[in-house]
Amino acid sequence: MARALPKFLRYLTFPLILFGGSAAAFWAIDQEYSNASVFLGCAVPAALYFATMEAFFPRQTEWAANRQDLLEDYGIAAMQSVLGLLLQPLKMFCAIALASFIFSRLPESIDLWPREWSVFSQLGLSILIFTFIRYWYHRAMHQPGRLWEFHMLHHSATKMSWLKSLRGHPLDA
Repeated sequence: MARALPKFLRYLTFPLILFGGSAAAFWAIDQEYSNASVFLGCAVPAALYFATMEAFFPRQTEWAANRQDLLEDYGIAAMQSVLGLLLQPLKMFCAIALASFIFSRLPESIDLWPREWSVFSQLGLSILIFTFIRYWYHRAMHQPGRLWEFHMLHHSATKMSWLKSLRGHPLDA
C-alpha cells in the first residue's frame, strides 16, 4: 500500500502551483526576464516538487519509478523538448497563416474581438475560446484515424506519473 499524500498537500498543491507560478511568472515578466528564464523559473521548481512528491508518495506502489523508468521518461521529455522547440516556428507559421486566411475573407466592417472590454474580460474570453477549441480537438484525437496515431503515444504508459502524463508526439501539441 502506497503512503498517502498528507491531506493539506492534496488540497493545496494545485492552487499553490497554479497561482504561485502565475504570480512568479507575472513578476518575472514585469522585471523583463527573458521568456526562457520565466518558463524555466516556473517549470523547474514545479517539476522538482512533483518528482519529489511522487518519489515519497506514489499514488500506487507498483507505479513507483525505478531507474529504467526515470531514464526512459527523462529521455523522452528531453527529446520532446528539443523537437518541440524545433517545430515551434513551423507551428506558429501555420497558425498565423490559418488566421490570416480566415480574417482576410471577412469584411473589414466586422471586428470579431471585443476590444472595448476590460483586459480581464478579454483574457477570460480568450481562455474560454482556447478551452472550447482544445476540448473538441482532444475529442477528435480519440477517434480512429490520423489524429489518434499522433495522440496514442500520450496513452502508451503502463505506469502513471507526472512526467509520463506529459508524453506526446511533437505534432500532437
